[in-house]
Amino acid sequence: MAEADEYSSFSRYERRWFLIGVALLLAFLGIMWWLTMEHRQIIPGPTKASTPKKILNSSLFQHLGVSKVGDHHYRVVMTAQDFSYSPSTIKVPAGSKISFVITSRDVIHGFQVPGALVNLEVIPGRIGRVSHVFTRPGTYNFECNQYCGVGHPYMRGHLTVVPAKQFQLASASGGGQASGGATAANGKSIFDGHCAACHQQSGSGLPGTFPPLAGHLPNFVGTQQGRQYLMEAVLFGLDGKIQVKGQTYNGHMPAWDSSLDNKQVAAVLNYALTAWGNKKALPKQFSKYTASEVAAVRKRQLKPSQVHQDRSQLKLSH
Repeated sequence: MAEADEYSSFSRYERRWFLIGVALLLAFLGIMWWLTMEHRQIIPGPTKASTPKKILNSSLFQHLGVSKVGDHHYRVVMTAQDFSYSPSTIKVPAGSKISFVITSRDVIHGFQVPGALVNLEVIPGRIGRVSHVFTRPGTYNFECNQYCGVGHPYMRGHLTVVPAKQFQLASASGGGQASGGATAANGKSIFDGHCAACHQQSGSGLPGTFPPLAGHLPNFVGTQQGRQYLMEAVLFGLDGKIQVKGQTYNGHMPAWDSSLDNKQVAAVLNYALTAWGNKKALPKQFSKYTASEVAAVRKRQLKPSQVHQDRSQLKLSH
């Protein structure tokens, strides 16, 4: 009889822990389901892979930003690259279907809009697509949720959702499409959308990670070689160790030749050379960059390592 009571007590003990285990498993599965529904990520399907260059040269990616494709349907064409989005500021109407079309210029990135079911893995050589209807006007931040390098925490942008009537008025006056990003030759807006994620809006950079532009860029334009190097760096990118104000940097600067036209490259250089107190340090003979000047350099089609070699041949004061 004592053995039977002991066996019954042990069975109750087993059943109790079995039920606890089942409850924990169900709770874990419930949390996973909630996370999946709340932060679900879309991975581009098994379509034929291409190369980033072919995709970026396709007609679809020749005009980044917002465009209307149907009644209450807008498309946002974007690119992701270390460590920014193009465009990085977007304006869309509330209540319409917004189709994001994104590709990567370099490595795998993410595109997530917290608070909305928009979570896309952005893969080089693939075109990612995700759609969403934003019903409430307001400002949404979007960010990269795939670690892509030292500048990953700064890879983000802003999506502004405005009432449909307000957006239509902006479109009628020519502001609807331009709201998608820096499509015009506006130096500050181009810098904010393409360069500020690394070099910061103040031009101060990030110590040990991204070099400052403030107090440094004017050193290049005293010679024709230095002036040309700045155009090369923006157009073709830069790879390799550099020294700026006594500090070593060994990062990667993306190339912008396929997303910025000649006027835009000239505009962003002219802005950076006159912002943050740089204007006072410019040589007296300095003249603004022109689109034709950029066009001549664009023909060189250099690699980032070649740009680095050109930089190493310059004699800079600091």
